[in-house]
Amino acid sequence: MLQLTRLNSRNDYLAYLDASPATRLQRQDEERELIRDSELFSVSGHCYACGRARDFAVRFTREERESQDAPNWREHLWCPGCKLNSRLRACFHLFDADCAGDFGGSIYLPEQRSPFYTKLRDQFPSVVGSEFLGPSFKAGERNWRGLRHEDLSELSFADASFEAILCFEILEHVPDYLAALRECFRCLKTPGLFMFTAPFILLAEDNVIRARRSKDGAIEEVLPPEYHSDPFGKKQILCFCHFGWQLLEEISEIGFSDVHALLYWSRHYGYLGQESVVFFARK
Repeated sequence: MLQLTRLNSRNDYLAYLDASPATRLQRQDEERELIRDSELFSVSGHCYACGRARDFAVRFTREERESQDAPNWREHLWCPGCKLNSRLRACFHLFDADCAGDFGGSIYLPEQRSPFYTKLRDQFPSVVGSEFLGPSFKAGERNWRGLRHEDLSELSFADASFEAILCFEILEHVPDYLAALRECFRCLKTPGLFMFTAPFILLAEDNVIRARRSKDGAIEEVLPPEYHSDPFGKKQILCFCHFGWQLLEEISEIGFSDVHALLYWSRHYGYLGQESVVFFARK
């Protein structure tokens, strides 16, 4: 029901492509049959996070249909119960089913007002969440709503504070992502798990730097600026990097071990899309 493929390198991915053309075509055909003519439609499946059958919501606009054959399944298929999309439901599934039993509950999630944080807190009440609230806040300070401020590249936590750090679609928005990775390593206990997702080009060996921050704090645009929506506000968030397999080498150089990617797909659980991937590293 849940199909997983472990990848350690770009060569592994190329070997996977060579070995699985029939499987990929079959998945593509199954996904194509699910698309409806209306902009909004649903796909039935089983939500692991909710533990029950659900109709997952998809939005596929006329403009999108003109430029692509299918919705961005990874960021759609929202569950009406837990409010998680396909990517986050899969991340919760993989962590809860395969990893969570290794930990006593000391988990850090650099988000705090998201449906994923709510779901994880229900399962692990001691989880620590935070948001980047802006430069006017000090690390560890809370705002009037009780949200904790943290900068992933300069965390306030003591060494070896957590057994697991989960980081989803955040690294690409951190100007110094290597500093953020070093901080995650520092704050993890031994043994510890680092699990994350980020924009990743599976065919690319090198990272693609889109923007950088200079020593004086100014933002230098290397490529035309790319902004991602802030799900909790009206502002757009600059994307600094799209990652390639270089990232896994950099994570290993920091000190992590067993650094790898997992491709995942499941019609039963509603994890669709040909290149959905999540990353793991151990300390």
